[in-house]
Amino acid sequence: DFRTQPYHRILCKYIDQQVQRDGVEPGVGWASVRYRQDELGQRLVEKGLIKGARVYGGRRDPFHLPSLLNELLTDKFYLNLDDSKAHHYYMRALTQNPDGILVLDEFLTNADLLMEEIAEHYFSNSSLEFTKKVKTLLHSLAMDGSVGSWRNRQGVHEGIVEHSFVSRFAAVMPKITQEFAQMPAGKEATALIRKDFPDRTHPGRTWKSFLLQELEFVSREAKRVIANKYEGHGSLEHDGIKILRGTRVQSVSEEDLERELRLAATKSIHDFVQYKYGRNNEGLILPVLIKPASFMGE
Repeated sequence: DFRTQPYHRILCKYIDQQVQRDGVEPGVGWASVRYRQDELGQRLVEKGLIKGARVYGGRRDPFHLPSLLNELLTDKFYLNLDDSKAHHYYMRALTQNPDGILVLDEFLTNADLLMEEIAEHYFSNSSLEFTKKVKTLLHSLAMDGSVGSWRNRQGVHEGIVEHSFVSRFAAVMPKITQEFAQMPAGKEATALIRKDFPDRTHPGRTWKSFLLQELEFVSREAKRVIANKYEGHGSLEHDGIKILRGTRVQSVSEEDLERELRLAATKSIHDFVQYKYGRNNEGLILPVLIKPASFMGE
């Protein structure tokens, strides 16, 4: 359990048990990772209900480690890129609920400033520590979580009224969940989940998660094509990918690389949702950003 171990012990154990050391260059090693979908994701793919889902690499995958250790091990060799505000963009690409479109557009237009405003509202503090708490809230609400439960966990004073955006966001998310469950694929998927995966107690929410994971898969595959145009990639991190810092990718500016990946991911998502789901989202741009290692500023 990583939560009970010091980082140096986790790191030494991972290197000793999972890493094959390079025989030539000191301080370099490799972990061979095989990815697979979980059982439900695989069933949904086999049934043709989704094209792909999230993949997992197990204990060999550095993504399995605490994020700081993952960064320490891989940042020298890879650029880490992922979709900014990924699942909110995926939801926006799929929903036809008018209130959902308005709320998601409002969030995506200036998400960082809005989260700072919400943090200031609830905590009188808009620092990174508190905007992370707001990010956790919005992720929970996206899967029909409760504002009240979040307030209790965070110790928000009961006299603080609900932020207007939070109220509207919380109200519309269950409607989007229901919308997705009423898709033809959603009806079949939720029936399958109820029958064969009874431990998934909220089939509509579970289907919503896998539907968004399908777009995560589409975006990730588009990024893999670009990565392989250069020197390839390392671990896969949900919608993210680590592109090898080879000579070809080093000859491209970070801005140009982000632009190339953004265009590829946006086009793949647009074409896919238009073909499969009849959605037209030409104006929706999916930002793909390089994530600097968190220790770089320390």
